Amino acid sequence: MTLLPPPPAQKFPQPAPRPARAGDVPRPAALPCGHFSSASSDLAPLRCTRCGSLRCEKCCERKTIRLEPTLLCPCGGNCVATPKRATSTGDGAVEDLLASFADAVKPGTRARVALAAGLLGGVAILAGLGLFGIVGLVGSVIAHSYVVVWLLRVVRVSPESPGRATDWPDLVDPVTDLVWPFARAILAGTTAFGPAIASAALFGPQALLTRILVAFGFGVLPPVLLALGVRESLTALSPLLVARILRRGGARCAIASAFLAAGFVFCIADDALFGLIPFAGALLDALVEVGLAMVFALFLGRTAASLGGEE
Repeated sequence: MTLLPPPPAQKFPQPAPRPARAGDVPRPAALPCGHFSSASSDLAPLRCTRCGSLRCEKCCERKTIRLEPTLLCPCGGNCVATPKRATSTGDGAVEDLLASFADAVKPGTRARVALAAGLLGGVAILAGLGLFGIVGLVGSVIAHSYVVVWLLRVVRVSPESPGRATDWPDLVDPVTDLVWPFARAILAGTTAFGPAIASAALFGPQALLTRILVAFGFGVLPPVLLALGVRESLTALSPLLVARILRRGGARCAIASAFLAAGFVFCIADDALFGLIPFAGALLDALVEVGLAMVFALFLGRTAASLGGEE
């Protein structure tokens, strides 16, 4: 049997590229969508969280998912703003803080803040009435732990998917999804303010050393929470990781610390004010505290995006 050689591959003529014309603006090769150009300053570059492609708003599908406007890539993934690494540690920090206030009052986030405040205010009212005894105490601990874990999720998720950052955390496994994250948060707070608590117990709350350690706690807590958002383990408490975050984002952490301290003082003041209002005062107090905590968590999330994540 004679084997015939394969026929030669046919070559089809390729159309010549269109010559450049006056007014053409070269688009970046990294953006396959073809709509974004350096002349279109109103189109912010986006990145898909699923396929990683760079896109613009024109080639994304707009949908409202869970009361939040969302841009969807053709692959079905979320398109989020491409985080830009700050040229200095404080670039855009004030703008990010103001944007965090704006994000906290968006319809979806506002509704969840109100629900969380209602939960905490409700258990506070029940505790004040002395109802349910130890069962009410356990319910209060569970409610507070859920809200704390929710706020930590905001810090962790908002750099990658800001449109869904304030979604409620899933509780598939209560131990893994609630108990351990809350325990890590308590340990983070103890790491920051433990020395101040010990000094207050030994030398009194008005001692100079106690005041210095309180200021130290307010300065350390934001980078510790940022590290906790990067690493969901006890390695987040590593002094080397906290020092690295302070080195790269010292100005942003200082703003976060100042906001945290001011919010703490404000919450003490509103406790005295709303404490004069029976029942509704507990709800209003919880609403203010959860709202400020949400702004703080959103700002930490923006800080994590600005710093570019963990090195």
